[in-house]
Amino acid sequence: MIKISPSRNLISWIWLGVMIFAPSLFCQPKRVAFDHLDTEKGLSNNYARCIISDSKGFIWIGTEDGLNRYDGHGFKVYKHDPAIPNSLSGNHIHSLFEDHQGILWVGTWLGGLNCFDRQSETFQRFQHDPNIPASLSHNEVVDIYEDHSKVLWIATYDGKLNRFDRNTKAFRHFGYDPQNPQSLYGEMVFDLHESPGQPNVLWVGTNWGLNRFDLGSETFKHFKPDPQNPQSLSYREVYAIYEDKTGTLWIGTYGGGLNYFDRESETFQHFMHDPQDPQSLSNNYVRTIFEDHTGMLWVGTQEGLNLFDRENAAFKRIQYDSYNLSIYEDRSGALWMGTYGGGVNRFERQRSVFQHFAHNTHNPQSLSTNTIYALYEDRQGSLWVGTESGGLNKFDRKSGTFHTFKHDRENSQSLSANTIYSLREDLQGTLWIGTSGPIGGLNRFDRENETFRHFEVKRHDPTTLSSRTIFSLCVDRSGVLWIGTFDKGLNRYERQTQTFKRYQHDAQNPTSLSTNTIYSIYEDSQGILWVGTLNGGLNRFDREKEEFYPFKHDPENPETLSNNTILCIYEDRSGVLWLGTDGGGLNRFDREKEVFFSYGIADGLPHLSINGILEDNQGNLWLSTGNGISRFNPRDKTFKNYDINDGLQSNTFNFGAFCKSRSGEMIFGGINGFNIFNPEDIKDNLFVPPIVFTVFKRYSTEAPGEKAIE
Repeated sequence: MIKISPSRNLISWIWLGVMIFAPSLFCQPKRVAFDHLDTEKGLSNNYARCIISDSKGFIWIGTEDGLNRYDGHGFKVYKHDPAIPNSLSGNHIHSLFEDHQGILWVGTWLGGLNCFDRQSETFQRFQHDPNIPASLSHNEVVDIYEDHSKVLWIATYDGKLNRFDRNTKAFRHFGYDPQNPQSLYGEMVFDLHESPGQPNVLWVGTNWGLNRFDLGSETFKHFKPDPQNPQSLSYREVYAIYEDKTGTLWIGTYGGGLNYFDRESETFQHFMHDPQDPQSLSNNYVRTIFEDHTGMLWVGTQEGLNLFDRENAAFKRIQYDSYNLSIYEDRSGALWMGTYGGGVNRFERQRSVFQHFAHNTHNPQSLSTNTIYALYEDRQGSLWVGTESGGLNKFDRKSGTFHTFKHDRENSQSLSANTIYSLREDLQGTLWIGTSGPIGGLNRFDRENETFRHFEVKRHDPTTLSSRTIFSLCVDRSGVLWIGTFDKGLNRYERQTQTFKRYQHDAQNPTSLSTNTIYSIYEDSQGILWVGTLNGGLNRFDREKEEFYPFKHDPENPETLSNNTILCIYEDRSGVLWLGTDGGGLNRFDREKEVFFSYGIADGLPHLSINGILEDNQGNLWLSTGNGISRFNPRDKTFKNYDINDGLQSNTFNFGAFCKSRSGEMIFGGINGFNIFNPEDIKDNLFVPPIVFTVFKRYSTEAPGEKAIE
């Protein structure tokens, strides 16, 4: 593995970047969740060459068919109109820049340079005129840059560097002169950059190499590829020049990969695509380089996006199917990525925190199907996933692959049914699987032989399992396995005799189970067994007397249970019992007074169905609901909600599909796979976007003659 020879401050920055961001991104699957903005969502064209975020908070996107202003909700498109002289001079936008005065400059292909007046929403054009020597040298504007002296530089496709005088509106040209060895070296200029540490030096990328322009002497030094020198520039076409926070200069070439430039020795280290190395750069045609505020370096190539792990000199290929043309980070920390034909991809780190695992039709080692009913991590650290109709999945976290166990009618020792509602491991390390269907029931898994034993259901034999549809499983502290069924009550498994004892509802017995559909079974720290039912409320089981004490909703009493369907039960570290209901929100049970306190939509919950409850190391409760995931702080009774826009598998989660890993990760499943996340990685975005009035309307009609205030 190639190692970088870092500059003085590089190692500290690398370590900081890895500590802040790498754990939540480099350890993930190769695809990262993006939002997509394209023509279907209002973008004028899917070829997004350049992106910037301006001082007003707008995102500007230059496409091959118009300039787009995005306000977070929709697009306003500016285009060339031959009948309007102060319209945009051309629709093919190649470069964008906002200067120190907040003025937006727009470089077009064949239309020259434009200066945008925000108040009038008109454009002042600067174009090449062969009769005016001090006009723009060429109408194909490739790049725009403002140096430390507030001088505006414009790179044009004819190989000229244009210096703009704002007072006289004149341009001074710097180009290749074969009679002058210190002139600009190149016939086409692609990129410009000024180093903060070298304020009088402008770096210029051309089709002939890299140029260092001394602004004082107005001379150029050339860096060219040399086949005899392995430490020279890797390729002549320099498309991207980027300086990171440590002062390291990165050079992207169009055919020679990524180069690291050592200023002291004036040598280059190359990072190129290797077909035999999946951790190499995805492609040697580098179009854009960008370092985000966490210190991570993004490299956009002709074959997708790469994240560069500088400590190991390795690349993580994030996206394969897009030719990335531009990358920009807005003030909220979101990354915007323009592609060639794929519109704009928007990436928020919060979305990367919620790892999403789903079925991939092109990958036989992916999750077998997307509807998840059960999740369980065993003592060996293996994650087991129960699906609807897709069987049982064993997830290998290291390889990111799934091994599936399914019912095979030709094999009596296969899984009895492919719909899995519940999973538990007993004190001996045996995995128990609750399935559903005509041939479903309870399964015991033999890990060594990878076989399943099925337990019979005989209607008239009370020592057998009462139902073939198992909704819930619980192993208590003494090792007893409790089985909750869909329609035939509660079962206790007698290990020694391998028989079952049934507990069912009896209308003539007020101490019997309140109803026969069992959604949840939970043993608390006091050894009390709690049973959550469908429409029968919560049952407290007295094991010595074998009697059930029900708690039910009373519409006349607000201190009773808010709803009679209990989907999940959880006891927190302080001994408080929490209940997730189907339609009544979250309930807290006061054991001493035997009263309930409920939390609903008005309190901040996103939905009244609570499908799973887990607790993090700070004492917060994480709730999976019918409308996303909610973090509840019991101390100040506040909720923070997350939805599909944050990277969740969907907004719909299923009862029973939740567990906490031994490392503290939360795992929740729903109708589109499951999410894994570490609560400590989730940071609230405190960025408050600026408010800008973009239009005035009277009675839903835009007021004529009135301009918006920005």
